[in-house]
Amino acid sequence: MHRVTFRNPADAPNGDGLDIDSSCYVRVSDCLFDVGDDCLCLKSGTDADGRRVGRPTENVVVTNCLMRQGHGGVVMGSEIAGGIRNLVVSNCVFDGTDRGIRLKSRRGRGGTIEDLCFSNIIMRDVICAVVMNLYYACGISDAEERARLGSRSPQPVDETTPSIRNVAISGINAYDLRNTGAVLMGLPESPLTGISLSNCRFRLADGKPTGAPAMALDSPAEYDELIYSENVTDLAID
Repeated sequence: MHRVTFRNPADAPNGDGLDIDSSCYVRVSDCLFDVGDDCLCLKSGTDADGRRVGRPTENVVVTNCLMRQGHGGVVMGSEIAGGIRNLVVSNCVFDGTDRGIRLKSRRGRGGTIEDLCFSNIIMRDVICAVVMNLYYACGISDAEERARLGSRSPQPVDETTPSIRNVAISGINAYDLRNTGAVLMGLPESPLTGISLSNCRFRLADGKPTGAPAMALDSPAEYDELIYSENVTDLAID
């Protein structure tokens, strides 16, 4: 996909720009996204049905794209039952998206996000530059279910347990951040593993923090740290 413009009204419900679902060998280059929800989103099926089909999204390249507005620049999830792997994102600009790089899932969804590389990305006026969140809160209305999915105690590991591993992020220049730089939230039974941040610049905007960086269950609206981590192993910051 080359030189395509995606525009949706800012108030359109679920107004994603492009969703790549259970697909392989995809290249997206020199595109403009200006939408009301996630700009470019990768998925691979939902819950039990996605695990039954078992078809991952893999071998995807995204380069030379401009993302404006939207809830996230490049997003994975929360429907990742078949897995997402082998993604390269480079030489992009995220201007005014709520979040920049965004990985999201929760207990019950299953699937693994792995082997991702992000490099040379400029971000301006985003709430949070990098979010990896396995406590994704949206779409849960039952209070008891929210409490179970949001528990900070380890839960049994099975095919419904999501995971994120081997994500390399380098050369990010994010300025006028509205809340914080990075929020990394794994599960106690499934920590984020093999995460690296190198040669990144995170600069906060003046004034009081605004917006919800992660949209995570039972998480604070504001973070005292520029990089917040919870249940992360093998984290490298250089």
